[in-house]
Amino acid sequence: MLNLWTWNVNSIKNKVHHVNQLLIKHDIDILLLTETKLTIKNQSNIVFHNDYKWVFNSNKTSYYHGIAFIYKKDLDIKVLNTELPQTTNVKYEGNNVYIKKYIDQTDYHLKAHQTEGRLLTLLYKDIVIVGTYVPNSGVDRQEKLKRLAYRTLKWDPDMVAYLLSLQYEKVIWLGDLNVAIEDHDTLNTKVMMAGLCKEERDNIKTFIQNNHWIDTWHELNKEVKKCKDRATWGIHTKFPLRLDYILCSPHLKDNLVSSIYDISFNKSDHIPMGTQFKL
Repeated sequence: MLNLWTWNVNSIKNKVHHVNQLLIKHDIDILLLTETKLTIKNQSNIVFHNDYKWVFNSNKTSYYHGIAFIYKKDLDIKVLNTELPQTTNVKYEGNNVYIKKYIDQTDYHLKAHQTEGRLLTLLYKDIVIVGTYVPNSGVDRQEKLKRLAYRTLKWDPDMVAYLLSLQYEKVIWLGDLNVAIEDHDTLNTKVMMAGLCKEERDNIKTFIQNNHWIDTWHELNKEVKKCKDRATWGIHTKFPLRLDYILCSPHLKDNLVSSIYDISFNKSDHIPMGTQFKL
């Protein structure tokens, strides 16, 4: 059995105890933390449960973003990659005013590929596990959707190209993907905000459909229709969203066992989720 979890902790500094509790409560094999908000200098101060090892990919220029994998010591884990390769040329023929406004800045924002600590790729047995904290299109509070062009024209296509380039049949992609995939993952699909833009949702839906990938929690919990019961972000707000996912390639579909949330871990604006695979 492989018990794989992801949690956007929205800064790890004061949540190490909660992470350790989560690891033990669910006997987690591998946990991805997103938005750790550590610098390379201070990540060495973070120590988790002594039954586990960990690897960070922190922002190289600030304390924003950042991710980490924590995994049991007895697992034979190899780190394959820490950066998203650049492969896609920017092209856009649509009419989104925000994309048109900021399309000239896509090359400038490519620093996120190399510096912002958004990707970690592990190899466990014959399974590649890709953890990401996908750029938030609306992170700039002064300029709405300033990063939508970068996110949809560079990050998403490069991410798809990277996943499809991996020389393994069994691939898992997990983390805070900053998009609500299914209509039930939001209360309103017409709102023009980060994670709900048509281009963002179309990118991920097209990838899943064209390559027959599986949204593991949705696959195992299709009877859950209410957004408030599906959401992983803002569960106590008036506008909750499902933004955290564990997706897998079709070769792992028959290995799915269960997928759950744990709403008792509510010290972040996200809650943790996990999927169990039989191996």
